[in-house]
Amino acid sequence: MRFLNDLLTDLRFTFRQFGGNIGFSLVVVGSIALGIGATSAIFSVVYAVLYDPYPYRDSERMINPVFTTKQIPQGAAMQYSIPAFLELRENSKTLEDAILWDARQFVATEGLAERVKGLAYSPNFFDFMGVEAMIGRNFNPGDIPIPATPPQITVISYLFWQRYFNGDPDVVGRAIELNHQPHTILGVLPPRFTWNDADVYVPLPMVADNKRPMSMMARIKPGLALGAASAELQTITRRLAELSQWKLPPDFEIHARPMNDWLLRRIQGTLFVLLAAVGCLLLIACGNVSILLLARASARQKEVAVRAALGAGRGRVIRQLLTESIVLASAGGLLGVLFAYQGVPAIVSIMPQYSVPHEAVIAVNGPVVLFSFALSVLTGTLFGLAPALQLSKTNIRETMEEGGRAMSGSGRVGRLRGALIVSEVALTMILLVGAGVAVRGLLELINTPLGYDPSNVVSVGVATQQGKYTTWQERRAYYETILERLRAAPGVQSAAVATNAQPPFINFAMGGFEISGRQISEPNQSVRLGLVGAGYFSTIRVPRLRGRDLSSADMERAEQVAVINEEMRRRYFAEGDVEGQRIRIPGLKFERESSVETPPDADEWVEVVGVVDSVPTQGTRELPDPAIYIPYSLVLPPSTTYLVRTEGDPSHLINTLRRQVASVDPDQPATTIRTLDEVLERSERAYPRFSTMLFSIFATVGLLLAATGLYSVVSYTVARRTHEFGIRMAVGAGGSDILRLAASATARLMLVGVALGLGGSSALSRLIAPHLSGWDPEDPVAYIAVTVLLSIVAIAACCFPVWRATAIDPVNALRHE
Repeated sequence: MRFLNDLLTDLRFTFRQFGGNIGFSLVVVGSIALGIGATSAIFSVVYAVLYDPYPYRDSERMINPVFTTKQIPQGAAMQYSIPAFLELRENSKTLEDAILWDARQFVATEGLAERVKGLAYSPNFFDFMGVEAMIGRNFNPGDIPIPATPPQITVISYLFWQRYFNGDPDVVGRAIELNHQPHTILGVLPPRFTWNDADVYVPLPMVADNKRPMSMMARIKPGLALGAASAELQTITRRLAELSQWKLPPDFEIHARPMNDWLLRRIQGTLFVLLAAVGCLLLIACGNVSILLLARASARQKEVAVRAALGAGRGRVIRQLLTESIVLASAGGLLGVLFAYQGVPAIVSIMPQYSVPHEAVIAVNGPVVLFSFALSVLTGTLFGLAPALQLSKTNIRETMEEGGRAMSGSGRVGRLRGALIVSEVALTMILLVGAGVAVRGLLELINTPLGYDPSNVVSVGVATQQGKYTTWQERRAYYETILERLRAAPGVQSAAVATNAQPPFINFAMGGFEISGRQISEPNQSVRLGLVGAGYFSTIRVPRLRGRDLSSADMERAEQVAVINEEMRRRYFAEGDVEGQRIRIPGLKFERESSVETPPDADEWVEVVGVVDSVPTQGTRELPDPAIYIPYSLVLPPSTTYLVRTEGDPSHLINTLRRQVASVDPDQPATTIRTLDEVLERSERAYPRFSTMLFSIFATVGLLLAATGLYSVVSYTVARRTHEFGIRMAVGAGGSDILRLAASATARLMLVGVALGLGGSSALSRLIAPHLSGWDPEDPVAYIAVTVLLSIVAIAACCFPVWRATAIDPVNALRHE
């Protein structure tokens, strides 16, 4: 009971103290709120994305088989045919279960045709995921006979149910017409199930003669390491390849990658770096609070001396002071959680699209609130302890005699305060350098010469339904008709087919090519193969360096010709020895891809007819690879892309372009329409922009907190030395002497903090560089600019209290205290 009475007494006294010093309380609470709010917001994102992203059964054991070679070190998803999948699933000793899936091009053909994103899954899909339907039920292995064709059934997503059926609860049992085929709706999935953002999920026909590769996902058995699964997948895949005569490179490796790691390979490092950055911000805030508490403790020496003289023990004094700091920290933590509630949606709004699983619920939840509360209490305890311990040692006699000057700026307290200032400046320097490097990297990325002109160019995606345009002649005619309609649209300057060559990427790499009559000495040579149409280079304004362009006649007759880029010419051909050379492209007939149509008389040799300038092939951050561009009509996949250059703002023509595509076949609307500027923003600039914005915000807040801390220290120093300054001025010291005395100690601390910050920034930047694209750890401009900025802010923070020191009236100063 006595403890509770003492606690209530301490709390009452604490609130009286805060009420009597509102400015101090607001600064302390605000500093803690900023630090904990930012930390809680980033922790909310990290927790939701990295630790609890999926509502699926045993999601931590779900893996994706990834295929790597020396030419593809970053890896690509390994795919298996249905027979290979069935054999692997039956014979595997490390996999608990596996699913196979394939994309489907669906159009809802009731009334106005609407593109519907569909996925076909093996019958065990929903059992594998461990997800129950919100309404109705899911399909299961019992619904789908093997190897017979499955019934026309589907399960729809929650968002599609809301959009297409207006949330009708009686939707189960109704039929939806997909590609003119009625599919019975079995159920509606819960809102958090958004796997691959599909609208409809249908059963995959598990017919043994389907040799087309499809995507696979598996779940390893409990207690097994990823290495064991990787080794077994490697062995089984190699054996299946030998039996079915797959053409796999001899150096291929299969790796079992955790599902989340594979999906988050670009954003994961960024989140951890931002978490470290916000940790620096929290330390700056805590250092700021400690500086303020130390300054306040000095002003309260006489009060503590009186309490001690009246019988209060040291433990009682420490408890009272800790209660005050913990209450301040808790109030800051509560306000910080409110900041986090507002900050998390703002962070989510600027995150790159498709950078995190859509199933992840990013919000301030129970674990985050608990984390914030614990952090608040820990902050209040740790950073209130030093002032409390120091103040509790107050010498009663000296304090009463000297009017409160016993706890001076020298000695242990001065060293502690100096260390806090140095640490605060160094941490702020690190944050500012991080923001400076990020800003510089983003500006450099934006201003990087592309080699092509993306302005006023629209990318239009088109896909054919399964079972339509199944011959080379039909598919080429369909694609050409769409091209003619796009070119005829008002406001269109030019249009061209760009099947897999939408800048800044060419989505097909190949190795083992041959050049007629010569030996290629480069090991593991690799080139990019672009399938493009007539007018492609003029539409995106890529300069032709020699020879001719691909023509409409080349497309019509599927001529075995090619245009190469300058990097290909420089690396593999001598000057003046290009046109007329023949190149063999292995696998150009795509015999294993049943969905790809090629001319009946096509072979693997093409003749070089021209050279164009090199443009990015793997994004703007990578040097262009050697590239070969061939007529798109040589290889016709079930989907293609058109590039359309408009006379003005392309966004005004999007609906017109949609109508032009639909006018050829109303059942097959355009899949995606976006400008090349949007493509650049999403694929190249979104991640650097995200990290740059957050780094800049954290650095700005850190700079404000550091300025507050410096102002507090200098103000405290001037106040403590007022009597001394009066004596010096009385014996002849001038204003410049007082200015030097008041600023010299802080200037030394600043210099030490800047030096440590520069060293720490350089070391940490090298650790960060592999995780953030475009991060240059040795950017001198960023280091110089940040040093100048921090110096200016520090001088500004110190100016007013130092100026006040030079304006001291010696008579009033001698009467001080």
